[in-house]
Amino acid sequence: MLAINKSQRGSVLISVLVISIVLLILGSIFSYRIITSTNVSAVKMRKDKTYYLASRGIEDARRYLSNNYVSTNYWSTLLSNDGSYNQINSLSFTRDNINVDVYVRDNEDWDNNYASDNDLKIYVLSIATGRRGAKTVIESLVFYDSSTNPYAQKGMGSKKTGYTSTSGIQNLSNLNQTSFKLGGK
Repeated sequence: MLAINKSQRGSVLISVLVISIVLLILGSIFSYRIITSTNVSAVKMRKDKTYYLASRGIEDARRYLSNNYVSTNYWSTLLSNDGSYNQINSLSFTRDNINVDVYVRDNEDWDNNYASDNDLKIYVLSIATGRRGAKTVIESLVFYDSSTNPYAQKGMGSKKTGYTSTSGIQNLSNLNQTSFKLGGK
């Protein structure tokens, strides 16, 4: 059996303490990195949720504006007189503790009248605000498209309709205020 004298017992104790301190430091660093990574992932997830819900607000507004063009007196009941954004309360919603508010305003169509639209284009603003400061703001210029397809998502696939939005009015000779669907840009 190995005999440990008194001077070696002290060095063994110091060695065990040094190794324990090194392992404690390494464990603390590892734990800190895991906690930091988890927090970063949670922040990204909150930001992603606000982005997708703000995008949903834009899409809901496009559908609402398309379906209610005539009943809103060609959007004039939705617009403010001073060109500021006017909230559409019926499109505001909360999901997963994220509040989404949707606003509209007339674009600059050079008629100096923000209370009515004369170029079939309107700005939609969607603001999604979540917990801990996660916030996404999306503004989109939406307009009427003269194709005959009903409102649909852009793209192809089994869950999408195949509609691709275009900009502007394609055929001015067939223009009337009730035969349009809303496109986006």
